[in-house]
Amino acid sequence: MAAVLNDAFYLQDLHFTIDGMDTHYFLKLGSVESDLSLMGMTVGRRTLETGVNVTVSQVNAVLNGRTRRITDIRLQYGALSLNTRYGSSLDEEKARVLELARQRAVAQAWTRERQRLREGEEGSRAWTEGEKQQLLGSGKVAGYDGYYVVSVDQFPELSDSVNNIHFMRQSEMGRRYTLITRQVAALSNSVNFLPSSCSTK
Repeated sequence: MAAVLNDAFYLQDLHFTIDGMDTHYFLKLGSVESDLSLMGMTVGRRTLETGVNVTVSQVNAVLNGRTRRITDIRLQYGALSLNTRYGSSLDEEKARVLELARQRAVAQAWTRERQRLREGEEGSRAWTEGEKQQLLGSGKVAGYDGYYVVSVDQFPELSDSVNNIHFMRQSEMGRRYTLITRQVAALSNSVNFLPSSCSTK
């Protein structure tokens, strides 16, 4: 199975523990046909003599207006899972893996929030009584979503951390973005008035 990982790009900062599996992601450019030929399969699952479980899935996807065939090969041995994707760009694959991580983190955050209310504890924010009942009943509150506290651009290892999620309305996100924009603008203006001796070259 070394042939599958040969010349593949490793998404180094995007490895997670998912359902007890040490999960890693790779991207491989070029055709998948030669690797599929080596494995003797095009889709489905089989267990090799070495004990490695191989799962191959293929789907046609529209990315940036173009239809492409996406192939995923998953190698699983014990608690190790190696996932290699063919047919995407590096940026597309990073974005996909990050979004999957965000979805896991948000789902875990809703589960934890619901459990807190069930145990009579305070939630992570001041929910109204109606919102509490909705959360206890359906597991979510309409109009809210989970957002990162710390940017995963700088700390990608926090992208699936339940502790890096807080719940906000979309309108609150808009106000937060406006505030940050104003702060950045104010900082930029102050930099413009620095003495020339402080400028960098």
